Amino acid sequence: MTLAAGFRCDDGVVLCADTEITMPGLIKFPGSKIKSYQKLNFRPAFALAGNVNFCAMVIQKLLTRISGAGDSAKAVIQALEEEALVIHRTYAGETYEAESSLLMCLFFGRGNQGRRQLFEVEDGLVSPVTEGFIGAGQIMARTMGAELFRADMTVEQTALMAAYILAEAKLYGYGVGKDSQILLLYDRGNWNIFPSDPIRHASLQEIEQDYLRLKRALRPILLLHGDASARLNAIQEALDSFGKLVIGISEQRGERIQRLIDAEIERQQEEWREEDHSEEGLSPANGEI
Repeated sequence: MTLAAGFRCDDGVVLCADTEITMPGLIKFPGSKIKSYQKLNFRPAFALAGNVNFCAMVIQKLLTRISGAGDSAKAVIQALEEEALVIHRTYAGETYEAESSLLMCLFFGRGNQGRRQLFEVEDGLVSPVTEGFIGAGQIMARTMGAELFRADMTVEQTALMAAYILAEAKLYGYGVGKDSQILLLYDRGNWNIFPSDPIRHASLQEIEQDYLRLKRALRPILLLHGDASARLNAIQEALDSFGKLVIGISEQRGERIQRLIDAEIERQQEEWREEDHSEEGLSPANGEI
């Protein structure tokens, strides 16, 4: 039970997932469902859904084929297709195989020049996709993705959208929960975890909470907008309240950013003071040579 999703963006690929691992009828615990191997050939990364142990076995088998396929993109894809089909035929009919899927990202290029490609690995097939959704929360995520995602969006824009999709799925989807994880994979060959810049973005938890607050605040606006008998001043009051909420959240973010900046300035000033004292202690005037 989970939600994992992947998006082929204008400048790379985004992989995201929740971290709730569910053993039906037994226990739920946190665990990462995104695996990245950026030092290996083709720099593979995976997002998984379903049986964690089965998915781990499949990933290891695919990594072995990637490592042995040489430098040819055509050869590695053929090798992965062959391996996925062998695994499917071996475990066909098993519940854990039927309920398990992978999203896989590969880098085709040399050095820092290339392009990430996204694949879905399921039922013995390795299918190139521009966006992929796997797990129990995929129906909800597909619906939101169809409304929000565009292929010309940047990796950073898509990461924000992915945070909203994960928030929605964790609110309503069974077995989707715990912390969210979002991995940014750029066509330049580098990668990062979102959010990586505390000045630009709050934590994922704060982003998700703000999204849910804004969504709930839209309720009176939607109800009034759909009511032909609603008074204009009532609509205006609802819009004003929504605007105040948005501005309030923005002001809170601004205050948080300013605190971070002030703390960084204080840290740097403290380092400079320590360096000044150190230099004074080593000066000839203090008896040091």
